[in-house]
Amino acid sequence: MGFKRSIKPQTSMRTSVKVHKLTTEDAMNYILTIKNKFLRHPEKFHAFIHTMIDFSRGRINTHTVIERVKILFDGYPDLLLAFNKFLPRGINAI
Repeated sequence: MGFKRSIKPQTSMRTSVKVHKLTTEDAMNYILTIKNKFLRHPEKFHAFIHTMIDFSRGRINTHTVIERVKILFDGYPDLLLAFNKFLPRGINAI
């Protein structure tokens, strides 16, 4: 028979996952969330800000930031989970 079977090459089964690239607005919203959570404990908010300043100036490393943030955000798992979004891939605070 003159029938030719056409076999399509197998295509990759990769699923398209959209990764949200974090923006300055995301960071500012997160900082405002922290500030609002600690309205009655401004020293915790200030300690967080100083931790971020120390990190940005190279005074402390990522590991030290995580350890400090874990202590500051103890009892606030929502803040810790959100903090993970700002960490390098493969590193999590919790």
